[in-house]
Amino acid sequence: MSYWGIRARDSEMIFRTTQALATSGSFAVSQELSFWRGFGLATGKDGKRYSIFGPGQAVIAVPLYKLAELVNASQWYLHANGLVSTSFYTNNGLRHFLSGHAPEDPAPHASRMVASLLNIIFASLCVFVFFLTIKALTRSDQAAVCTGILFAFGSLVLPYSGTFFSEILATFFVLLSLYLLVPNDLSGRKHNRLYVLMSGVLLGLGTATHITVVLFAPFFVSIAGSRTKKLHGHPSKLRSLICPYFQQAAEQCSHCLPITTVCGSIVFLKPDEP
Repeated sequence: MSYWGIRARDSEMIFRTTQALATSGSFAVSQELSFWRGFGLATGKDGKRYSIFGPGQAVIAVPLYKLAELVNASQWYLHANGLVSTSFYTNNGLRHFLSGHAPEDPAPHASRMVASLLNIIFASLCVFVFFLTIKALTRSDQAAVCTGILFAFGSLVLPYSGTFFSEILATFFVLLSLYLLVPNDLSGRKHNRLYVLMSGVLLGLGTATHITVVLFAPFFVSIAGSRTKKLHGHPSKLRSLICPYFQQAAEQCSHCLPITTVCGSIVFLKPDEP
């Protein structure tokens, strides 16, 4: 995990959207970055300023923001002895970080630190869904565990888990969408249209979180359309079908680099034949 805070401009704008939703119930952002006027904002027809970044993470982070405000009411950060991570774009955070001094008011930094728990939670869920997907495709616990460890510690999941970047949440939706397209005899989940529909909904949520997820849509549609009865129960055949699509998708969407690990697992791990 990295610094556990918000040190990127786009992440700060997503957080401020979360803050606006939690406090006023509106997506409109009232405060722009002090030294980069207008960054990440567009003016709506109502004259208000809105974030240009996907709203998915901002919406899902609202409960954590409210939790942060509830916890901060105790002013725990005053006794944290410098453990609160400094976020760059609030309360002169960047200047304090460069000078090596703690901010005078650590409250907004503490709020961003708690909100960043979102990525820790969803990074863990990404690893779990990845494990289930590889297990379904290979029918091998050993393969699923080994590639799960590689995915957790050898991809961007680990460094991104301590940030507020939206790629982690977007990757979670992509992986879960893929998992629902994979027939899984081990769990008794059979091929039906409900899972295909749910997969599409999850891909839509991923797109609402990070627009680059839309690049996976053509490949997922192709996979869903190719799920015939002949493929059911034969992970090796499904593996040979999925791999070419994901090689292309991984090249187009570098933000979701964990997908590259999925492709490698599908290509190099031979499943047990039934």
